[in-house]
Amino acid sequence: MYFQHIFSVVLFTISILCATTEMKSVKDQPTVRLMNAVHGEVLMPVVGLGTFGYGRPDGSRGEYWGPEQGYNSTLAWLKAGGRRLDSSAGYESRDGVGAGWVASGIPRSEIFLTSKVNPYGYNESLETFAGILTSLKTNYIDLLLVHWPGQRSTSYNYPCLQGQSTWANCRMQSWQALETIFNQGQVRCFPRFYKS
Repeated sequence: MYFQHIFSVVLFTISILCATTEMKSVKDQPTVRLMNAVHGEVLMPVVGLGTFGYGRPDGSRGEYWGPEQGYNSTLAWLKAGGRRLDSSAGYESRDGVGAGWVASGIPRSEIFLTSKVNPYGYNESLETFAGILTSLKTNYIDLLLVHWPGQRSTSYNYPCLQGQSTWANCRMQSWQALETIFNQGQVRCFPRFYKS
């Protein structure tokens, strides 16, 4: 019930923005300049569409978002003037989001894509990122994050967990993978901490 209320408020806010402004490009709508971009200026639209559903394909636990819902919502969002899309390696809607933005006819340079990798280690993060690019039908992501960087169950069997009692090593390896991806120019921006 709480998520439905939040969703309604967000949808209402978006409809007001769309009704009062004609959003054609990222630079023509309210944006935030990300300060940690090394590969040129990066403007992130303030309002975006999250593409994760809370349910399961069997209808339990809320509304399910698979590829069809990802496609339809992405197409509707972009047609309404939105330009920021949020996806993740674990979102079932990801393939639909990629197909949706391509079908919209809007140039990739006018769309701000955020995605995330889980903290499962260096090689796993690189492989996950390659899958993200394929699913989203792009050769770069505007903002890449580590998904759920906090403490998680250690019952998984990832190489980075061998002999470890926490996820600290996995998170560190995933962060190093993000740095590699960033340095290769496949990501325009990711949260970066600087020494003063």
